Amino acid sequence: MYHIFPDRFCRGEGPARLRAGAVENPDWEHGIPQFAPRPGDPLPNNVFFGGNLWGVTERLDFLCSLGVTVLYLSPIFEAASNHRYDTGDYERVDAYLGGDAAFSQLVAEAHRRGMRIILDGVFNHTGSDSRYFNREGHYPGVGAYQSQDSPYADWYTFRHFPDDYDCWWGIRILPRLNQQNPSCRHYFTAPGGIACRWLELGADGWRLDVADELPDVFLDELRQAVKDSSGGQGALIGEVWENAADKVAYGQRRCYLQGGQLDSVMNYPFRDAVLALLCRGDTERLVRVLTELYATYPRPVSDSLMNL
Repeated sequence: MYHIFPDRFCRGEGPARLRAGAVENPDWEHGIPQFAPRPGDPLPNNVFFGGNLWGVTERLDFLCSLGVTVLYLSPIFEAASNHRYDTGDYERVDAYLGGDAAFSQLVAEAHRRGMRIILDGVFNHTGSDSRYFNREGHYPGVGAYQSQDSPYADWYTFRHFPDDYDCWWGIRILPRLNQQNPSCRHYFTAPGGIACRWLELGADGWRLDVADELPDVFLDELRQAVKDSSGGQGALIGEVWENAADKVAYGQRRCYLQGGQLDSVMNYPFRDAVLALLCRGDTERLVRVLTELYATYPRPVSDSLMNL
């Protein structure tokens, strides 16, 4: 598996449109990313270097030569930031990445080479600048921030409308979705919903961002939808930082690997153990971590871990 951050992988030949308010840095080789005045200060993340999905397609033969069989793409859907974890519209590939046309070509060419595509499913929160929340008013229609009569109003949790709302880790540009709300949840998990839609358009699975913060009812429904729409082949890999077999998140024992939710997880314990070995010569930790993981993970999970 090869992880691609689209904005910085390859600037390919093909139509791409930068959204209003964004800034393009043409210095691919030496350009400096944005930095806040102090660590933790707000940052617009609106400077782009111009990598796109056309460029990924152009480099598929190179990736094949490395032995890559699976591409995992950081978020590709329309968003205001360069990292795109602040989704603006789950129904459109970002125009600056080449839009839906570039995605369609990438899928076709990857599949022709026997490669699979895993998308980043950021289903725990949206951007404040989105069709759903619309705090900045850039989208047509009425978002949850604009009116309590919005069709999306119950998708979010407001402590005091409109400026005091639940965010991911308190980051105001990332209002948190209320996945306990059936309307919100089914937008992603229903047949024909977001998860199924992109599988039907050629994706081969999802990596679920902050899986710990997605409720069990969401993961249960998502797995059912993904497996039904893909003949059982769509992959679900969760971002879980600890041992996922006995994980307790927010006071609740999770059941990720018991057959009804995730196929596998990102292998952060392995990463940490390898760094401890290389940086400090800690062989005991490596043995302990690997023994624990392979003793507690089902074999199919172990065989498909996303190792870092």
